[in-house]
Amino acid sequence: MGGEVLSPRMKMVAMMYLVLTALLAMNVSKDILDAFIIVNNGIENTNENFEKKNLTAYSAFDKAKMNDATKVTPFWNKAQKVKSLADALDIHIDELKLVLIFATDKVTEEDNPERDSLRLKHVAAKDNYDVPTHIMIGEPGKSTMNKGQWSANELKLMIAKYHDDLLKLLSPKMQSEIILSLDTSDPKKKKDGSTPTWEDDNFYHIPISAVITILTSIQSNVRNAESDIVSKLLSAVSADDFKFDTLAARIIPKSSYVFLGEDYEAEIFVAAFNTTQDPVIQIGKLDTVGGGLAMVEGSVDSSGVSTKRGSGHYKRRASVEGEVKYEGLISIKKPNGDMQPYMFSTSYIVAKPSLTVSADKMNVFYVGLDNPVSISVPGVAHDKVKPRCNGANMRKGKGKGKYIVKPTKAGKAIISVSADFDGNLKPMGKAEFRVKMIPDPTPLVAGKPGGLISRNKLAAAGAVTPIMKNFDFDVYAKMVSFTLTILVDGDLVEEKIKGGRVNAKMTGLIKKLSRGSKVYYEDIRVSMPDGTKRPLSPVIFKIR
Repeated sequence: MGGEVLSPRMKMVAMMYLVLTALLAMNVSKDILDAFIIVNNGIENTNENFEKKNLTAYSAFDKAKMNDATKVTPFWNKAQKVKSLADALDIHIDELKLVLIFATDKVTEEDNPERDSLRLKHVAAKDNYDVPTHIMIGEPGKSTMNKGQWSANELKLMIAKYHDDLLKLLSPKMQSEIILSLDTSDPKKKKDGSTPTWEDDNFYHIPISAVITILTSIQSNVRNAESDIVSKLLSAVSADDFKFDTLAARIIPKSSYVFLGEDYEAEIFVAAFNTTQDPVIQIGKLDTVGGGLAMVEGSVDSSGVSTKRGSGHYKRRASVEGEVKYEGLISIKKPNGDMQPYMFSTSYIVAKPSLTVSADKMNVFYVGLDNPVSISVPGVAHDKVKPRCNGANMRKGKGKGKYIVKPTKAGKAIISVSADFDGNLKPMGKAEFRVKMIPDPTPLVAGKPGGLISRNKLAAAGAVTPIMKNFDFDVYAKMVSFTLTILVDGDLVEEKIKGGRVNAKMTGLIKKLSRGSKVYYEDIRVSMPDGTKRPLSPVIFKIR
């Protein structure tokens, strides 16, 4: 980034840092630490976008080199050096994350050859700060900081070298025009007189969830710096020659899908345009007969056209449904004073207001569960869509157009949706859903619903487990109690057990059963996620 102007992405990263700092200032719980997963994932998504953006820049360099190798090759070589430096530092930070996570959770790469644990959400001890502090800073009480492999000091030196190596690829003038977000200087002296280092300020006594998020943010700065340097190099390729080799008409509609009674709006301009010269735009039927020269045949409609700073603006009221096509000419003045016309044609769809509501799991809602729903109105921004639900509670979910519906009773739920058009709410439609109770789970012992079984296997099972079979939601039932009945030496031994686990007494009796004996798991009761307690069918085994 150049100067002090922050891009929207960097403003977002700065906001994440504020949230991160605020959370670290508190005595946070594990639930709060889990919030770092969201922040970390957001920065990772930003890093992926940076990598895609950088690949586009490198592709532009490749094409420029093919067109003019003599001129572009020196800049292309520098761009390849930038990529090599950025990839190396990014990989080092990924490896550092892996070292920290494996050490914190006491696992090795042999335990996880696919490196799934590199994802923060898989970390078990998210509140552990001893291990990352020991690895990156050193042992508490020692006067010297750890400066070995995987230390914060090693990382600091690598970032500083990366910063300097990048700037060396630019001319002095270009260096003065750019500021890289790679500051590793020590913080200012604190009020208590202490002078913390960059290493202590970022990684001392910090929980692993925050450390991983900070490292991901550093990776974002690495990729951002890569983007800034490559963009500078790419701009230097054509800094001295401002030429257009292709001119083409372009149309950018505000929306190609409009409602009856609303306005269709589009930007019409020549791709390489001059802001000091306004084009002439004519809407009408094109005619290319006569030597291939384009012209508008018959009447010309320019009533909805306005021009400003080299760009045209077209506005037209939608009065009929279906596809609406229009075409015409946009003309600009050539250096010799002649007008050069360019043809354009496009279309857009006019439709009545419509509504899309879909359950993300299935076409029914279940009582007591968070049923995810996607709601959208074509052509309307998500923040302008106003849904409400009759027969269930509704709240915003994570993501645009995502909502959570939580019914309290069986029956039906009706979602009504309105859209905000310039402060006026217009009804878009309704969608009705069936509301059902969560189905009963299937009780299993030793993974079986009953039948023949060996006494050793039955004794080893030790518990009744309620399983939700063929149910799309990830929910679980909890065992409340059951009665275990065994026929021993002609006498029925019956034991009422709380929870789902068989006690030692009954396990001992099962081990002594002879072939043909029966074991009854009856009066099985479970607690469901919707708050209900339900009886389940018995499980009966015969010893073989």
